[in-house]
Amino acid sequence: MQKNIELAKKIYKEPETNWLSHLEDLNLLIIFKPIYTFNYRIEVINKIVSFIILAYDNNSEWIDIKKDRYQNKISIIEGIGADPRSELFNKIISDQDDEVKEVILKYLIHQTDHRWQEIMSLLDYHSKTILFCNRKTDDKFLVGTSINKETKEEIKEYEYLDPREVSKINNEKGDLLEKAVRARKTADELLKSIETDYQKIDYITQSEFGFQFTEIKKYDITSWEQRLRKRKQGQL
Repeated sequence: MQKNIELAKKIYKEPETNWLSHLEDLNLLIIFKPIYTFNYRIEVINKIVSFIILAYDNNSEWIDIKKDRYQNKISIIEGIGADPRSELFNKIISDQDDEVKEVILKYLIHQTDHRWQEIMSLLDYHSKTILFCNRKTDDKFLVGTSINKETKEEIKEYEYLDPREVSKINNEKGDLLEKAVRARKTADELLKSIETDYQKIDYITQSEFGFQFTEIKKYDITSWEQRLRKRKQGQL
């Protein structure tokens, strides 16, 4: 999202300018709109927006994964001409501003691409198919019941499948099993590709939120906000 980075640089260099139309052109206005409701001067609000993009965009050269994350955010704040010691920006870089944090989470999620959904779909298909294939193929099915006149016990009546039909079902399960294995392999390959492409964001989310952006097998990123609220409340 190099265009986002370029816009962020323009914003902090001209913080008194109205950048709303530019944010809208990049489909970012819906994400950052809550920031513009804050009771701060426009130049301060614009610098918050600029900071979020430069500090949380995977393409940002301002992110230094070799540096302590807290110190890295201080450097970014200073780089955009803001004071990291001010009450507002100190609160932001210390992850104590919940409203800003929610915008940050939305911006992170905005950076996902088709691979996230594909991986989730492939893993879901794999698990459900494996479960189905591991079930024993029934060679009979219940067709009715009767009562033994002498013992009064219920007698279940079954009809048995043709052995050729059972064999056909088992062959179909074998084909499905192969497809499930291919689906898992494809999911793993996609996962490796996003782990490579999103190293910076993995570093950020691990440092600030305690789990990685690309840990799709463990977390659905769309539930981050709910998880973070629970963690804050001591439920996780």
